[in-house]
Amino acid sequence: MNKKNKLFKDIFFIAAGVLLMSLSLNIFFEPNNIDVGGASGLAVVIKYSSELIFGFGIPLWITNIVLNVPLFIISFKVLGIGFIKKTVFATVMFSAALMATENIYKFSGDIVLVCVFGSVLMGIGIGLILSVGATTGGSDLAASVIYKKIKRFSIAKIMLFIDVIIIAAGLFLFGAEKTLYAVISVYIISKIVDAVIEGFSFAKAAYIISDKWSEISSCLSKELERGATLLSGKGAYTLNEKNVLLCVVSKKEIASLKEIVANIDKKAFIIVSDIAEVLGEGFGEIS
Repeated sequence: MNKKNKLFKDIFFIAAGVLLMSLSLNIFFEPNNIDVGGASGLAVVIKYSSELIFGFGIPLWITNIVLNVPLFIISFKVLGIGFIKKTVFATVMFSAALMATENIYKFSGDIVLVCVFGSVLMGIGIGLILSVGATTGGSDLAASVIYKKIKRFSIAKIMLFIDVIIIAAGLFLFGAEKTLYAVISVYIISKIVDAVIEGFSFAKAAYIISDKWSEISSCLSKELERGATLLSGKGAYTLNEKNVLLCVVSKKEIASLKEIVANIDKKAFIIVSDIAEVLGEGFGEIS
């Protein structure tokens, strides 16, 4: 992929991601006071608090900008422009998307539907943005700055600490029930983000231990058109040398693989494991 195409892909993924995130917040989370942590969750808390104190809610997009501007300045000095270039772009677009979708629609139905659909949109949006090496600022940017200065804790732990504080603020304002739904939402979001980044094309890895490995390998190549990798092994008890075949297949091919092995050697030992993503010949393209 050349630089021009990569730039276009990055811009498209960031634009799609911030649109989905803004729809998630404005349609589902903010109207129902669901605080999912991070800058987005803090924006929901600030809007609700400002309505109670001042009689009007500070829009999410304003809070997002105000929170991130000082973070950008600090990050520029601590981390350098190369680290935050895409993040600045994504954050500005996110604020613009929040403003554009602010009054599009407010869903106030079943709270379970709010959590599920809001989390799916948020998770896909975050996943698309992270997949091109960008973020929308907030807790992950703050955690990167803190980690640069204090390396005693990992970035993930620092982010968790920040998010726990923000969700705790939601507990104080919105009550235990809404906070529990927020925790469920955070869990769903994390799983969706992982799925988007790692890919939806799940495959299976089969480790085949058999004395008839050569025949099995040949049959897999002919019938499934799948190659195999020969690994060296040794029995821990007998200390006998063993050859192990590693073969990666799609979900629908795993039954055929088992049948092939069973027809050749019923005493074979097979270990099957899930794979989130496979790149290379016969699977996804490496980019």
